[in-house]
Amino acid sequence: MARLSARQPPRLPPEFPVTLGIDADDLRDWTGSSALIEAFPKYVAGVCAQGKEGDQSGPQATPTRRGGTPSCQGDGYVLGNEGGQPYAGWHWGNRGAVTSAAIEKPHRSGWRPLLECEFDLAYTPLMELDYGQGRLIVCTLDLEDHVALDPAARRMAGRIMDYALHSPLSPRASKVVYLGGEGGAAWLDRIGVSYQRSDALSAGAALLLIGPDAKIDASALRAYLEAGGKAFFLPRSQADGPLGARSSRPQPLSPDRCRCPIGPKPGA
Repeated sequence: MARLSARQPPRLPPEFPVTLGIDADDLRDWTGSSALIEAFPKYVAGVCAQGKEGDQSGPQATPTRRGGTPSCQGDGYVLGNEGGQPYAGWHWGNRGAVTSAAIEKPHRSGWRPLLECEFDLAYTPLMELDYGQGRLIVCTLDLEDHVALDPAARRMAGRIMDYALHSPLSPRASKVVYLGGEGGAAWLDRIGVSYQRSDALSAGAALLLIGPDAKIDASALRAYLEAGGKAFFLPRSQADGPLGARSSRPQPLSPDRCRCPIGPKPGA
């Protein structure tokens, strides 16, 4: 979870229902102050994520860049980074915040970010998960503190409610089948995919995962796809792909194309 308040606009996905009619200016510098996190924290040479002496179980209990693990000396933020800077930078006041608890986007899950923000767009204040026949929505925008004061916050709250009530559901595939060898199975396990293994194409599969070494009848695959089935082909190195597809390796760039132009020397 981000350890600072975001006042600048999150990245808006193009033409997405939840942000329809919302622009970047609607998601920045909201009127009022947020109350979720401490507005004026104490800066001490230690870490105290839970406010208890010696407790280093929280997210800030990390070694400093200069080596060693800081000790807890009361409520505050870590000092001891380069130049004596506190962890996640200085924080002073919550006025104008849009979100105080943006969540780092899960790396291996079905959560889908609806808004993105912070460094490298690695965090989200609004995301959804298709679960069973329904949907979960997690919102960490500071709506409670600003919806009564800022018309843009009130408008965003209305869009989220309307999206939750009326947006069409997209249930997950009920049966995912993998065709292929151990290499592809290990790749799927590593990224957290749930699937069933099979030696033959299953007409009842909602999604078919096809490994690079899978032996599958092209006519049966074509019939499965024409009947509404969905297939995903795992990365492969073979030139000849399924259903007549062909792939080729990209040509490396020549040194001349990678050479940077040389400008005049200073003072010349």
